[in-house]
Amino acid sequence: MDLKFLYLLPVFIACIEFIIYYEFTLNKTNKNFIVLYITTLASNFGYAQSIYSNTLEAAFSGILISYIGSIFTVLFVLIVVFQLCNRTLHLPYRIFLVLYAFVIILFIGTTKDTNLFFANLRLNHKYGLTILDFDNGPVMYAYIIYLIIITFSSIIVVLN
Repeated sequence: MDLKFLYLLPVFIACIEFIIYYEFTLNKTNKNFIVLYITTLASNFGYAQSIYSNTLEAAFSGILISYIGSIFTVLFVLIVVFQLCNRTLHLPYRIFLVLYAFVIILFIGTTKDTNLFFANLRLNHKYGLTILDFDNGPVMYAYIIYLIIITFSSIIVVLN
């Protein structure tokens, strides 16, 4: 059974959401929401590119795009949560999160040469999908810590 179409569905939904949001809020555009939609679109596009690829290089490129998109997606989710809860995300904390994200992106972008984010890349095909298997490098744990920080920050803001 070929499941590739399932990975295009989030890309399509993100595009539709972006267009609808843009059209209905043209005069009162909220930049945080638009950037959130764009980063989600980039992340979903990366996953779809990875699934539809036939080579290790193309799958690797798709995974890199999806991880870079997801880093900023979760950051803008946090910003939007703060905004919806009428809270202020203080500048030093925001700068810390952005710098942390850029450091991770630097390691993601150089992982082919350093193996610090992904290691031992392997290409597998299952159910008509191209699946990139890899071992976690040491910076992957920094990425997981980043996700934990943002998740707990969101929970704390919502609960207060």
